[in-house]
Amino acid sequence: MKFLNKFFGVLSLAATFATLTGCDAMFHDDLANCPQGVYVNFYTKTSCETKERDLGKVSNLHVLAFDYNHKLVAVKEEKDIFITRDYKVLMPVGNGTYSFIGWTGATPSFFDNAPLTPGVTTKEDVMLALKKQNNGQYVDLANHQVFQGLSEKPILMEDPATHGSVFKNVSVNLLEKTYRLKVTIRLDATVQGKKKVEDFLLRITSGNGTLNINGETPNNLPVAEYPKTVAAQTPTSITYDFTTLDLKTGKNNTISLFDTKKPATQDSIWNSDLVATALMGGPSGYLRNPNVNLDCDHDLNILFIIAEEPTKKGNYMASSIFVNDWQVHAYKFKLHN
Repeated sequence: MKFLNKFFGVLSLAATFATLTGCDAMFHDDLANCPQGVYVNFYTKTSCETKERDLGKVSNLHVLAFDYNHKLVAVKEEKDIFITRDYKVLMPVGNGTYSFIGWTGATPSFFDNAPLTPGVTTKEDVMLALKKQNNGQYVDLANHQVFQGLSEKPILMEDPATHGSVFKNVSVNLLEKTYRLKVTIRLDATVQGKKKVEDFLLRITSGNGTLNINGETPNNLPVAEYPKTVAAQTPTSITYDFTTLDLKTGKNNTISLFDTKKPATQDSIWNSDLVATALMGGPSGYLRNPNVNLDCDHDLNILFIIAEEPTKKGNYMASSIFVNDWQVHAYKFKLHN
């Protein structure tokens, strides 16, 4: 009996060994159907940072694998996860060269997400489009964050027929694609008692409501207004919060300020390119703001100071504009688009 037990034990061990090594290229058996894949892990690190950071808790994560011709071959979605450097997603891919793209924050309550179809979808196709309200404004992202990133390098997966099961690792740097703007309108002493802060209408509009899988914003998109919420208010100032998608030049981004008590045909108090003029401090970097780097800074503070025109009583102007405590506009040195 002891002999039989030992015999069957040896058989069991041999069977286990065969199972474990059947896809080992050393044995050169039928390896063509051996599983292969790439483990994808994630971190975030801007060009201004020296260390990688964990992204933390996210409501969803999309991982997409593309072949050499930029065609989608596999996609996975994970929900309600905590992303650390140890967190990995296994993407089952076989013989070929692959790149990987990760997205977080493509939440259906905010976005219309494009279908992801293996063999059809490419990196240049749409990933998401920000929904719009009945009044034509974008939906309020309300501090919602979106991150996107591409794998550090392409991964070559050898033919399983000759190499058996092979599993590799690659990392994706997820970078933020959303911005939070805190915009304050403050009344100068020349205006106080004559105007209310609610008399001034602030608008941010943009044609950046769609993002492709590769992270780019298509050109010539329809322009829509971003909604705002009141964050703070006093008798002489009001602060609004905006959350926008990716801010790049050339996407018809504007920031405008109007006196609502004036005729609609009258020129605005301020109307400029949100990125090049307002945030960055002037075209061609003329007064380039050293306190803003849009690759790294996603929380931006803008201050408008409204004063009465010294030569035109009853007319009001943006006498000064500060972005992240840097003055990008003053009455004596007025910026033009």
